[in-house]
Amino acid sequence: MKHLTFLLLILLLSACGQKKSNDGGLELTDAQLKELMKKQPQMSNPGTGDAAMQQLEMSYLDDSSNLENVYNLAFMYCNKCVADTSFVACPKAAQYLSRVIRLKSDYRQGKAYYNRALCNEHQSNLDAALLDYNRFSEINANNPKPPVNYFLKKALLLKKMERNREACVELKKAEKLEKNSTAQIEWREECEAKK
Repeated sequence: MKHLTFLLLILLLSACGQKKSNDGGLELTDAQLKELMKKQPQMSNPGTGDAAMQQLEMSYLDDSSNLENVYNLAFMYCNKCVADTSFVACPKAAQYLSRVIRLKSDYRQGKAYYNRALCNEHQSNLDAALLDYNRFSEINANNPKPPVNYFLKKALLLKKMERNREACVELKKAEKLEKNSTAQIEWREECEAKK
């Protein structure tokens, strides 16, 4: 019932003429997000950090511009989204990650884009995931050691999208960054054969 209430609130807000953001997602105002948080009961999965999430949400209600708290809250919901097959945490994860991006898009080397890409990919929103991986890539273009090997994630996503040539290009970049991470890729030999 809790999850149904949350989904109904999202649908209600979108039906009330809420605008879409530039990245195609629903964009709530801070006031709407705070109201939604007050009405939506906590998801309860024992041992998943619900107490910490609740504490961060209370901090968010007090100060929605505290970038560290918003990022940590987004990260927790993103982890729940990726671990959950019902996708209940995904809309909140996307909202908090979008909030971080609006506050400071290159915060923590753009990890909000990377995490939102993971959530989008988990929900099979592959085009949105690719856009976020690309934005993360742009932020880290001059970084010799980016925070994660996003080339590999992007290569795997492109392969899933059946964009094999592009997947091979990204796989080669991933190998340059970290050779061991690509060793177990089954389709790696296909890329070698195309040289």
